[in-house]
Amino acid sequence: MMIDRTSAKYVKRFTKRNLAEISATLESLSAQRAYNSLETDERIEYGVFSKHLDPLFFYLDENELNVIEKTIPEYWKIVGYVYRKKIGLEDEEVKLLMQKISKKSFFTKEGRKIRKRRRELLSKIIPKDYEKIQEEYEKELWYDFRKILALLYAPGVITTYLTTQNPYALLPWIAGIAPYYALRMLSYKIPNKRISSKLRKAATAYFYVRYGPAALESIVEFGFVAPALGEGVERAWKYTPKPIRKILFRTGEILGGVKRKKFDEKEIRQELYSLPEVVSNSVPPKVIERFKEKVENEEIEIEDTGETLFSLSMLGYYRRPIVVKNGKIVDKKYVRKLAAKEGTFLDDFENKIVKRPWEYLGMDINYSDDKAEIVWVKDVIGVTPSRRNGLYKGILRKEGYLALLGTKSDEIFKEYVDEIESKLIIPPKISSNSQFLKLF
Repeated sequence: MMIDRTSAKYVKRFTKRNLAEISATLESLSAQRAYNSLETDERIEYGVFSKHLDPLFFYLDENELNVIEKTIPEYWKIVGYVYRKKIGLEDEEVKLLMQKISKKSFFTKEGRKIRKRRRELLSKIIPKDYEKIQEEYEKELWYDFRKILALLYAPGVITTYLTTQNPYALLPWIAGIAPYYALRMLSYKIPNKRISSKLRKAATAYFYVRYGPAALESIVEFGFVAPALGEGVERAWKYTPKPIRKILFRTGEILGGVKRKKFDEKEIRQELYSLPEVVSNSVPPKVIERFKEKVENEEIEIEDTGETLFSLSMLGYYRRPIVVKNGKIVDKKYVRKLAAKEGTFLDDFENKIVKRPWEYLGMDINYSDDKAEIVWVKDVIGVTPSRRNGLYKGILRKEGYLALLGTKSDEIFKEYVDEIESKLIIPPKISSNSQFLKLF
């Protein structure tokens, strides 16, 4: 067989990308590749918004990233490698960092000691570039909090003015919050980290002393209630009516400073077409050629996250919805689009795509109820169009890079089928009982 063990292993790992340990590897790898491709100022911007940028991947050079791209190892293996080989931690320190710490540890002396030791270790191993992102993230987080405070204060300010009709009555409101704002703003303007940190602590202390019970209420609301509420909204997201989801999604974008712009599919496709040249990768030229063909022919579909609303806080995604399963077409709209592009009658094209789906679709393996079956899929990239150039390009390059890796997986499979056909052997029925699955 043309397909070697390394290639078979690659397809196996890629088609298991929904497993947590594989997903973490692919998401971190793609985020790092996107980050590395950006200009310096764009990197900070993308890093602030990215949920998948991993500080440990900053230790890896291009050759090491290429190895991860080719083998897609489990995430914990990469963590162990970086801790031991790149940072030089002792086995005891690695064990401490990789072990799970229960919530009960907050309430025991030993637990607090372990948590403190972990924090000390983490503070030593965070790369400088990632530290800058963290500082900028903290600033953005405060700006978001400032917007929420403004919303909370607005009703009181308006009520006070309407009741008194006296603008001077608003002075207590302004005098109360102004020092907190001034100290915070000043802390972000001063380059000296030590002084900046002290100013932020002073601002926090002032807030708690000045507002007392209200400040404690804020800790409870934003520290415990808000996260629990957010988690509940995420769980109920797919059951929430679309108009409500849209309002929540756009509100989150506004408060988060995403700065949405008009969705332009043509612009996005142009960016994706040039992706293999701007984002480092080690995929073969044949795969790059096929990827560009898919982008140009609209075989890769592009979606606006603000319209699909898959998640409350998802700025981008790459997914592979099923088109053909068990010899039946489940996405007739997509098949109709392919038939129109090929200039073929729909009925004739449906027969062709069912008999030889690998010529038109990507291959994936659906794992359910401890069973594995081959399904035929399309590539879909979700993008949030943002006026923040670094964020916009970062999203496109991250999700586009994953689509490039998906194309590589499909091309490996096609080589397997082509090799069988070249030897004048009737191609096997590609089903859940296929011999192909045994290669994995």
